[in-house]
Amino acid sequence: HKTTTSRPSLPSYGAVPEFSLITESHQPFTRQNLIGKVSIADFIFTTCAGPCPLMSGQMQQFQSEMMKDDRLQLVSFSVDPDEDTPDVLKEYAGRFSAVGGKWIFLTGQATDMYTLSRTGFHLGVEADSNAILHSTKFVLIDADAVIRGYYDSEDEESLTRLRKDVIVLLEE
Repeated sequence: HKTTTSRPSLPSYGAVPEFSLITESHQPFTRQNLIGKVSIADFIFTTCAGPCPLMSGQMQQFQSEMMKDDRLQLVSFSVDPDEDTPDVLKEYAGRFSAVGGKWIFLTGQATDMYTLSRTGFHLGVEADSNAILHSTKFVLIDADAVIRGYYDSEDEESLTRLRKDVIVLLEE
């Protein structure tokens, strides 16, 4: 018989709400696209000089480490959708060797993106005339589109935990 390890299951931070966005390939992408896959999500924008390139570099690392598992996808939401058209996102994706269909970049109406970040993912996002302040956390989403963890993209320990938690979810 199968022995179950007493591994604590990951907390639940609520379901990702319904949304309808556009990918870098001009394809529709909704909450339904999260169902059945474990997703690592982040919020970035292509003209960000600060943490975004580092976060995308980290996503690129996840992609190369976890590429083989079809049950996993990476999803980057733009917090500057007026600037980040699908074509701009496609160019940005290319800079990080993003594999189409595996690492998805999403844009849409600014109000939708902000609402999703704030109320859907419980992550702050503010835009003023100088900059867009946004979260630098990675979000782990399970195959039922429920948020299961937040991870500091600049903390090695947090990233190690994320890698472990991805495996936990893939085995759930």
